Amino acid sequence: MLSGSRATIKPITSGKRRTCLIAVPAEFATVRLPVKAGVEMDSRVVTNNTAGVRSYCRGIGATGVIYPAALFSSFALGVVSLGIVFFARDVFGATPVQIGWLAGIWSMAYTLSCMLLRPVFSHFVPRSMILTSAGLMCLFTLGIQFASSLTVVSICLALSGVAMSMFWPPLMAWLSDGHEGKSLGRRFSNYNIMWSIGTVASPYICGWLAERSARYPIFLGSVVFGITAVYILGTVLVLPNSGNGISQTEGIVSGIEPSEHETPIRFPAWIGLFASFFGLGALLSIFPLAAKEELHIAESTVGLLFLVRALLGAIGFYIIGRSVFWHFRMVPMLGVQFLMVICFGLLSMFGVSPKVIGGLFGMLAMLIAFSYSYSVFHGVSGCTDRVKRMAIHESVLSIGFISGSAAGGMLYEVSSMAHVYVMCALVLLVGIAAQYLVYQIVRRRTAW
Repeated sequence: MLSGSRATIKPITSGKRRTCLIAVPAEFATVRLPVKAGVEMDSRVVTNNTAGVRSYCRGIGATGVIYPAALFSSFALGVVSLGIVFFARDVFGATPVQIGWLAGIWSMAYTLSCMLLRPVFSHFVPRSMILTSAGLMCLFTLGIQFASSLTVVSICLALSGVAMSMFWPPLMAWLSDGHEGKSLGRRFSNYNIMWSIGTVASPYICGWLAERSARYPIFLGSVVFGITAVYILGTVLVLPNSGNGISQTEGIVSGIEPSEHETPIRFPAWIGLFASFFGLGALLSIFPLAAKEELHIAESTVGLLFLVRALLGAIGFYIIGRSVFWHFRMVPMLGVQFLMVICFGLLSMFGVSPKVIGGLFGMLAMLIAFSYSYSVFHGVSGCTDRVKRMAIHESVLSIGFISGSAAGGMLYEVSSMAHVYVMCALVLLVGIAAQYLVYQIVRRRTAW
């Protein structure tokens, strides 16, 4: 590796000035150093472990911070999001409506923070924001363990929502800095795969832990958020300048042309994102209850079903990132939304077997990955203020999730999970119509 590397030093005389060339391995640069006459050069050796580590980190670049941070945080968030369902039900006896609103409180706090606090947050570099966010998430999720009522749980979830708004938008804007077109799509694909991998194992581990104690998943999530903060802090110390890719005051991306190259597809893409995450909010918040009460499925099996969903979602992100046929095209987006309608319809009719549910959940995950990618790619493509666009993306996503969680909980309380699936299908159908209408209106008013 880098430590222990040796350099061959060759003295060079140029006039009255004596210098030397240091020939080093590839991970170091060749430099010229002035030396005094009479100095014995053959005994000098370049051995600097710290320099080697810094060289390695610079080779990785910002993605060496972004990808692992996204992986750890998505795992922790997945454990906490599913774990709060079991925690509220088993510890406080919460009803489906209350559980839906708990998920909604977190998402609402996150959404409002993304929209209202972005001007304040944009004065800080991304690495400081995500470090602060991970540390606060560790504290707030740990606070849930000591909550004496659902009110205290709600406060902790609201605070964690505010803290999380300091994480994803700056992270995604930092990731997209200076990239467009295929490069931008590939970069987001790798990022989406990383955070999707974090969600693959978290549901099953959460379900397995919840069968032993409803408190274990929340505690695990807090520990992983703490590990994330320590990792980010370590990269900051090793690579102090890793977070300067985004303007510290306006979040403006360098090297991108003005906004006349923005695409009007971003508007229908945001509508599709809302409709997709409406369905996802209902699934993640309400299905664990329906699985226990209607289908008599164990928590570990619920976690396994969500694991399949997350795994196929990661595969979907990989496929999407390696293709360009959908860039700046409406038809693939509308087709994806329609396929989601079919999946929810099949769930309402045949969603009683874990195998059928797992298969349809997996298909929905791949389609939702497509919808998510549409929003991210077309939202920032050609845009200069990418922190703002990522805040809009995250806000729309959260509003959809809130609406699905709340509406799903209220409908399930008076009906069944089959009717919740039908509701999700109807929302997607309305979304398809709205996407087409908005696109036709905006296209006439917006220059490509």
